[in-house]
Amino acid sequence: MVAPLAAAWTVAASLDQLPEGSILRATLGDRDLVLVRCDGAIYALGNVCPHRGGLLSEGKLQCGAELACPLHGFRYDVRSGKATMPLDVPGVRSYQVRVEDGQVLVRA
Repeated sequence: MVAPLAAAWTVAASLDQLPEGSILRATLGDRDLVLVRCDGAIYALGNVCPHRGGLLSEGKLQCGAELACPLHGFRYDVRSGKATMPLDVPGVRSYQVRVEDGQVLVRA
């Protein structure tokens, strides 16, 4: 039996591109992501709102760690990708992030 390959860490942005409170769109292969720097941490989520396909990278941070979709204001917790308003919609995928040598790496 062959063990599955671990997901690779990929450079998504330079740390300089993400000042505190910022939102940045990143593409890793065929994945469209949004990077958010909030409360000193960096988070990566899928960039497309499941409600109507709005790009979360064009949204705004609200209530601290919530990212609001620009189309209808649906909000997602940047730490987990879970929907926070309304609660009955699907969340968005969350990705692991680490910072190394001034680079933001995402495990995709």
